[in-house]
Amino acid sequence: MGKENDIQWHLGFCAAMELELREYADRLEFHREYPLSRKPLLIDLLVVEKTGDFEIANDIGQIFQKHNIMEYKSENDTLNEDTYFKVMAYAYLYKSSEKYVGDIDINSITITLVRERKPEKLLRWFKENSYKVYEKTSGIYYIEKDGFIKTQVVVTAEVGEKEHIFLKTLKRGLKRSTVDDFLDKAFEMHEPFEKDCINSLLGIMVSSNQKLFDSIKNGGTG
Repeated sequence: MGKENDIQWHLGFCAAMELELREYADRLEFHREYPLSRKPLLIDLLVVEKTGDFEIANDIGQIFQKHNIMEYKSENDTLNEDTYFKVMAYAYLYKSSEKYVGDIDINSITITLVRERKPEKLLRWFKENSYKVYEKTSGIYYIEKDGFIKTQVVVTAEVGEKEHIFLKTLKRGLKRSTVDDFLDKAFEMHEPFEKDCINSLLGIMVSSNQKLFDSIKNGGTG
């Protein structure tokens, strides 16, 4: 139980998303554990577009507007309608935190829910409650309903490994091939912030896949 709590999955998720969107690092701001109030009420990751005159090719970022709230759940965490409404509440609190009325347009906010396993019950709940649910690309489900904030659910088990290698590392039971693909990609990166994110992810990968990395260290094939 203690080891499970020691693995900083959320920090790994933030690092993975910064690497996912590294091509836009000069046009996006990343705020980890963004405080919504003086009390400890934190958004896992807030991604803010510095300018609005560009398109994000990364399929996770295609839904993005000016202000993008991301909630990450590790593989054993629950993701249900209560989670959705909690993050929706975060969005409205974020909107209400503006310095001047109208600074943040509610239509400029999006929500992204991320988990390794597909939240079947949540997606069914959306459909049963008149939300439009469709798979935009592999593993990325758009949730739409008039009057509600644009939302997507990202299932990391279903997204492409080539396109989303960093998110694919956030799990136990990694394959040696995934580690090799991650390291190949990591060796191509030289910016300081990229190296910091790589180190954060690598620490989590080792902590959650100790036997695999012991085998690699000892010359095994994994």
